[in-house]
Amino acid sequence: MVKIVIWTFKITCESGMYLEGDWVREFETSSNNTLTDLHLDILEIIGFDNDHLYDFFGGRRLSNRKVIFSENENWEVRENVFRSTVLEDIYPLPQNIKLYYIFDYGDRWTFRIIKSRKKPQEVDKNQKYPRVIKEIGKNPHQYPIYEE
Repeated sequence: MVKIVIWTFKITCESGMYLEGDWVREFETSSNNTLTDLHLDILEIIGFDNDHLYDFFGGRRLSNRKVIFSENENWEVRENVFRSTVLEDIYPLPQNIKLYYIFDYGDRWTFRIIKSRKKPQEVDKNQKYPRVIKEIGKNPHQYPIYEE
């Protein structure tokens, strides 16, 4: 039986159509989550609707894609790869490689994800995950309301 533990991640929103300042969150989530679970965790934490396509890749920086999880242009195939790729299978990433997440290709919300070196913790059955443990900045609006 695989032992499920809790990992800590730091996510930084590097860009997005309506990003107005620094946005960083440290949060805890299960090590056996998939990339799709991580996508849903981030949307929950930032307060966005799940209404756009997304992508994950690893690189030294945003413009440097060294680890590609799926190059298939068919969304259903790509989504199945994300649903079946478990975080425990991709970590540790190669040296100096960070995980990037892009949500909504039009507004181009871009996040850098770094796994903490903190010792994994046991799952607390009384805790709801993802659990935010540190916040910097306000959540941006996915769809700002324009005043007339």
